[in-house]
Amino acid sequence: MLAYVRLYTPATKSRIRNLLLDYLRPFGIEFSLDYLLQCLDELIKNGLKANYKYCLIRENIETALTHEGRDQQISKIIQNRAEFNAHAHLYGDLDGTSKIVRTALSQEGKLIRIRMLATAERRFMNEAEIDQLRSARELIRLRKLTRKYGVKVHIRFEVFGDSLEIEVINDAPILDADLKRIHEKRRKFSELREAGDELMFFTELIDESESGAGLGYATIDAALRNLNQNPMSALNILSVKNTAITLSLNLKALSGGSLPATCQVIAGHTLTEAL
Repeated sequence: MLAYVRLYTPATKSRIRNLLLDYLRPFGIEFSLDYLLQCLDELIKNGLKANYKYCLIRENIETALTHEGRDQQISKIIQNRAEFNAHAHLYGDLDGTSKIVRTALSQEGKLIRIRMLATAERRFMNEAEIDQLRSARELIRLRKLTRKYGVKVHIRFEVFGDSLEIEVINDAPILDADLKRIHEKRRKFSELREAGDELMFFTELIDESESGAGLGYATIDAALRNLNQNPMSALNILSVKNTAITLSLNLKALSGGSLPATCQVIAGHTLTEAL
């Protein structure tokens, strides 16, 4: 099954939960739901944030190239991952981009809370609430850019034999520096875990900088270990023109070594929908 996320609201989270549960029930492994939702929650939020960042960087690159009279090179640079990375560092204004994304995410949180309150009270938004939404300039700008560049976060669920694959894809390549940082954090967390000192990662080694992938991937890897999965083989990141993060889960390991003999597998069912 393939779905895509436009706005990560509580209603969207609930929908994803129900979709995932449909894949777990046939194998009798509903107990793994919370850990898997923990992984998905982090990956989806990372994907949406990465898409916002990509849109701003791409806009900055296009503006700079146009100013230099190099418009004809834009398409080639955007489609080539190495070229995009190089130009991102030259023209992307990475620090400024991070600040804008952080502000937009804060505004998005407020927007979601306002909508939830109005829905819970079964009313339309009042004038003051609407004014708050209209004043979210950074968020409005980013929403327009995501539509302009056609970027979304996609989620795919599929069963292959004894493996459940969950793939989170965002329509933007990850910067080389960010990818390197993620791998380094995962390696460090794995080393500390093996040494029985994982608490050190969460208390002393967290990278709280704008670009730091701190708790996120360590939290995912910890959840995977709690599901009897090897994080380093269960989670893989591939970035070319987009970024695909795949969770390949061994169903036998999840179930404790055996699967129901007559389980109904929902493989081969593909659907595209907005959540």
